[in-house]
Amino acid sequence: MRRGPLVAALFLLTCCNAAQLRLAILPEQDATGQAAHKTGMHDLAAFARGLEKLGYAVSVISKLPEEGILELLASGPAPEDALFDAILCQGDSARAVADFAAQLEIPVVRFVADSGLSPGDAPKPFYERPAVLVFASEDGLTAFGDVMEESIRLVISPSSTRIALTSQNAYQAVDKALQDLQSFNPNKVPLEQKALGLVMIVKDEVATINTTLGSMRDMIDYWTIVDTGSTDGTQDAIREYMVGYPGQLYEEPFVDFSTTRNFALRAHGDKTAYAFMVDADYAVNNTWRLRVAAKRMQRECLHRSIPVCAKAVQIRLYSGTTIFYTTRVFPTDEVGTDNGWRYFYPVHESPSHTGIGYMNQFGVDDAMRFPVIKMYNLPITHNKSSTRWKNLDLPLLTAEHQKKPHDTRVVFYLAQTLDLVDDIPAALDMYQKRIDMGGWQQEVFEAHMRRGRIKHDRIPLGTVDPRTDFLKAHHLFPGRAEPLIWLCWHHHKLMDACPQGTAGTEVCWLRERVAAYYYARKAAALPMPDEGLFMNKPVYDHQSLDALLLHAYYVAKHLGPSRTLGHNAAAYVQQKLPGPEHRARNLLLYLELAQELLMDAASASV
Repeated sequence: MRRGPLVAALFLLTCCNAAQLRLAILPEQDATGQAAHKTGMHDLAAFARGLEKLGYAVSVISKLPEEGILELLASGPAPEDALFDAILCQGDSARAVADFAAQLEIPVVRFVADSGLSPGDAPKPFYERPAVLVFASEDGLTAFGDVMEESIRLVISPSSTRIALTSQNAYQAVDKALQDLQSFNPNKVPLEQKALGLVMIVKDEVATINTTLGSMRDMIDYWTIVDTGSTDGTQDAIREYMVGYPGQLYEEPFVDFSTTRNFALRAHGDKTAYAFMVDADYAVNNTWRLRVAAKRMQRECLHRSIPVCAKAVQIRLYSGTTIFYTTRVFPTDEVGTDNGWRYFYPVHESPSHTGIGYMNQFGVDDAMRFPVIKMYNLPITHNKSSTRWKNLDLPLLTAEHQKKPHDTRVVFYLAQTLDLVDDIPAALDMYQKRIDMGGWQQEVFEAHMRRGRIKHDRIPLGTVDPRTDFLKAHHLFPGRAEPLIWLCWHHHKLMDACPQGTAGTEVCWLRERVAAYYYARKAAALPMPDEGLFMNKPVYDHQSLDALLLHAYYVAKHLGPSRTLGHNAAAYVQQKLPGPEHRARNLLLYLELAQELLMDAASASV
């Protein structure tokens, strides 16, 4: 029996006709107590009155019960034990209830705002997690972006003149969704195959393996791990930690990364509908979300074959300060073979499915993105990486480059490996070769960035000029802040090259400081893009703001308090300064600088 209702959404738990359905509505309010429809959300109170006219028994409650979500969703063995058959809400309360319900495997259906629909369009419900209907405001994709899969953009759009769910089509859509949900119970569909499996290849990972497995084991149905020759007891650690969890440990010699990963995928086979490939020095957040999504897709694809059923899943990987998407979850139909998803390249391996190449030809991605599933690297206490770069990656990539001299991916990662082992001349040449080859512009951008960083950090000042590469990177992707902040940092560094004790010293110093301010100001104005290769989160979080205020302070002090530059920069940074993630040791300093600039500007205007 379904156990509950909904709160950023609509939760349907029992089967009954419209007159018998008991709906609760939570009209979200903002911090000042104003009605939610005045702050860009739907007027759910007005919508409640419309539902009553359709025969629904509706209760409008002003807030969550004192006992919170659990009380709201509480139900006993019989349908009449539930407080409500469905709950309709939006905003933070809705998100909380919907997420809680999903963890309990209570069905969820989301209606998400889509500005592409006209106000009169009737949306179709998407059975994301069977039985909650979620209503979002016009900016709902932003509000719900961190808790839902990219593909779920199906929706009720508010009126263009008044944010309220008042169109007849909207009522009809909700009415139909409620009636459909009475007979729709995906858990009644028999699933002989398990949903989600874990696949890994490991060697000497005893320091981190339990943390990695601990982030996954309660949300998987089966595990397959291939050990390639551990000598530190990793095998015993896995066996001990995974006691009671179905799975198998294999011990096989390492060949190369794609060959060994494909062996692991084939060994796992179709024991689960989806296989999640995880590295041993990473942990995963929100694995439960991946599990409910896998079960949804499993049911969706049980009796029909549609393109989405062959798609893999990309998740967000956080490696230090760098963020990018990586394809890690695969449907297991012939996985690891020529006819399914498998890995290519001996190192810096990449998954692909040759049988669905037609998707890309027609502009359809072969992978779905789940931004809420995050994999982050664990602290490393060994030097395995540097040893691997020299003794494994470099020989494998060099040999692969000899076989495939025109393969852009091989050239890029060979350049990266030469960079990592400090062969600077060879790295610069190989990055330039990758740039000259053209192709994927994200990779060309990154090649320019890395050439620029090498010149800035590791070659004596004045020998080569990194600005050419940074500017070319900026022109490729003007929305990325990284080239701009590196231009700022380089102009700051050029201040050290100004002649000392001459008439031109002050002019040179001010010229570089103003240039640094200019690039910092441009960088600070850019939000972090939704996607991009190797994005650097701290640049967007605080580094651009740090640089902006620092250089604005000195330029304004030099030019005099009558100038508005310092005041504008200080006010801008005070408005945008981040909270706890900002480096505490700098926050107080920059706030003091901002206050000083603001006071100077105020005194100058008196």
